Amino acid sequence: MSAQTFMIVGASLAGAKAAEELRTQGFDGRVVLIGSEQERPYERPPLTKDYLRGESEREKAYVHAQGFYEAHEIELETDATVTALDPAARRVTLADGRELCYDRVLLATGAEPRRIPVAGADLDGVHYLRTLADCDALRERLDTGGRVVVVGGGWIGSEFAASARQRGLEVTMVDPVPLPLERIFGPQIGAFYRDVHRDHGVELALGEGVEAFEGDGALARVRTATGRVIDCDFAVVGIGVAPRVDLAIGAGLEVDNGILVDETLQASAPSVFAAGDVAHAWHPFFGERIRVEHWSNALNQGPVAARAMLGQPVSYDRLPYFFSDQYDVGMEYSGLPRRAGRRCVHRLLAPRRTRGGGHERQRLGRQRTRPSADPLPRADRARRARRPRHATRHARRRVCTAKLTETATRWPRNPTRNGHRGVGGSNLARHASRQLPARPLLRTALDDIRTGAIAQARPPSTRLKR
Repeated sequence: MSAQTFMIVGASLAGAKAAEELRTQGFDGRVVLIGSEQERPYERPPLTKDYLRGESEREKAYVHAQGFYEAHEIELETDATVTALDPAARRVTLADGRELCYDRVLLATGAEPRRIPVAGADLDGVHYLRTLADCDALRERLDTGGRVVVVGGGWIGSEFAASARQRGLEVTMVDPVPLPLERIFGPQIGAFYRDVHRDHGVELALGEGVEAFEGDGALARVRTATGRVIDCDFAVVGIGVAPRVDLAIGAGLEVDNGILVDETLQASAPSVFAAGDVAHAWHPFFGERIRVEHWSNALNQGPVAARAMLGQPVSYDRLPYFFSDQYDVGMEYSGLPRRAGRRCVHRLLAPRRTRGGGHERQRLGRQRTRPSADPLPRADRARRARRPRHATRHARRRVCTAKLTETATRWPRNPTRNGHRGVGGSNLARHASRQLPARPLLRTALDDIRTGAIAQARPPSTRLKR
């Protein structure tokens, strides 16, 4: 075992967690972690949230503390790019000409932002947000204030728009889709987030795409497909990402919307594995291949790939999990939105306004807000009283649960192990129906429970930490 070399290409969250898991499992061979950026592995969620706004320190974005890799004898090579992979010879070639041999290799190369193909896209002031360096540049822009156009109403666009407004900038969101996040969650949640952004002062130019970026050397305005001209100081483009598969294609691996891997995360070539944004993995629960571009997938898939590299019997069957924090609204979702069948309202959770005009998000988490006449059946109230405190903290807020037509036995029995601490399958079958509060709160949608999908909203500060 000690003579073996396990190599990880991509110093990402998935790659860093895989390296950590190899040592946790007792692997005493050589572990080489190669990253093209100058930074040690870091997490991406803070880049659109607290770190972007200057509310958290840079150190908190990193996956591991300074000195972790040296202490665990993990050879971390930053600012190094792998240009070729030879599965037959079990060798990689780096941009500086070095050749390194391996016994097993994990590809955690991630994804890169899709570039917008319009005139003026190369002007100074047109930004993309993917790396820590991108975020640092945008933090400087936010510090100077001004007007920003956000192109795209998906995850990146919506969260950046929220952070920019929280920093006091004038924000215009442009997207050819009529509602933010509609491609992901459909019109119900999309309409909610449209209203959230509008209530916080974001100017919405939805249903119209970008025709061109204009300016004399630097961006000065954005022209939409309808002819509308929007003056701005800079723009942020967030129109999705594409998996980095060039290395895999050059190595002759099977590629289709990512690197094709089985449920053990092994690719089409022996001793080659893939994890994270780049992996298009067979999922035994859904019975199809899926590729997930979110934090939880990288966090959990990397360790599973590491155990597969060690020859352990594994199967990556976690349900996809997503979360988003925008302003004072947090949302969590498990499952695949595109597999939606019947939908139902599951939870209504959000900070409510106090008489003074502020929000009582902190108090809301500590006090009971249910009506005096609890409509839950007595047996359900007794069960809820027996649950641990952490399982009931969200239930103490005002909720609205629609009656489901299928029993809880169709729900995967342990949603907590899939990275989601929320209402489980047994609670989904409760036939509770409460009167809505006078001030409507966030309505979130559930996919058909046969897909294992659950959505809930909560104040951002209550997200389950790893």
